[in-house]
Amino acid sequence: IREDPRYGKNAPYHGMPEGHLPVVSYMAVPVRGRGGEVLGGLFFGHKEPGIFTEHVEQLVVGITAQAAIAMDNAALFTKAQNLIERLARSNRELDQFAYIVSHDLKAPLRGIGHLSEFIEEDMGERISQEGAEHLRMLRQRVKRLDQLIDGVLDYSRVGRSNNLPEMIKVGELVADVVSLLSPEIQPAIHIRDDFVLLSDRTQLQQVFMNLIGNAFKHASRSRPEVEIGVDLGEGAPVFFVRDNGPGIPEAMQDRIWGIFQTLQNSSAAGTGIGLAVVRKLVELRGGRAWVESDGAHGSTFRFTWPGGEAN
Repeated sequence: IREDPRYGKNAPYHGMPEGHLPVVSYMAVPVRGRGGEVLGGLFFGHKEPGIFTEHVEQLVVGITAQAAIAMDNAALFTKAQNLIERLARSNRELDQFAYIVSHDLKAPLRGIGHLSEFIEEDMGERISQEGAEHLRMLRQRVKRLDQLIDGVLDYSRVGRSNNLPEMIKVGELVADVVSLLSPEIQPAIHIRDDFVLLSDRTQLQQVFMNLIGNAFKHASRSRPEVEIGVDLGEGAPVFFVRDNGPGIPEAMQDRIWGIFQTLQNSSAAGTGIGLAVVRKLVELRGGRAWVESDGAHGSTFRFTWPGGEAN
């Protein structure tokens, strides 16, 4: 290093500071992160000349690569810890929001509904037909708003299940969902009795509940038909729920998955949250949810559910 023209010109020392070990050979190697940015450096000095050969340099470059990985990983770990803390804080805020919605919003709604019933009972035969109809409409809107609040709560809780995966006979689960919905429609279920899936039961049940309920609402009024099944290929199973309703225009086929999105010309009222919950649950699982429709002859909702095939 004494042959370098800059040697001895680094004020205020003009060489090495007093008391420093003698340095005649010197090598500095930058430590670069994954993105190419300089995180630091490794610096070596020796009192003898010609110590740092090309071979030594290659060894040190290898050491700096390991140091860079360690420093990058430490930074990623810190970022991950910060993210976990932010997510935990968000979950606490969601819990607080759910409490407020459940108690501070739903209680007045129930009061309004009960009050309309008391008014109708007190008025008895004195109430006009128009007045009775207005009270009925009021109760309907209270019920719809109550369902909307429940839907928002369901959406806020998506993916927060702590249930352990279990072996599920999917055909039985679908039959249970159909029974819970108590439909007048008897759907055709095309899922083998021996088809078993390792999964969170509550989440898979919620997906089928929302899609089957949606199909029951939109199926043809004169001759309703609903099919539920699974296509088995090389990858994850693809489940489907098909109805013979009016279909979904192509322009709406992506929008319907958003929260509060409903078909404006549909005669079946909904909260616009069910499909948003489906897509969120499926995507958290690493799957995909989509709809197929020509806009006039029914709709087929499909979703994949990766990672749980047991047979």
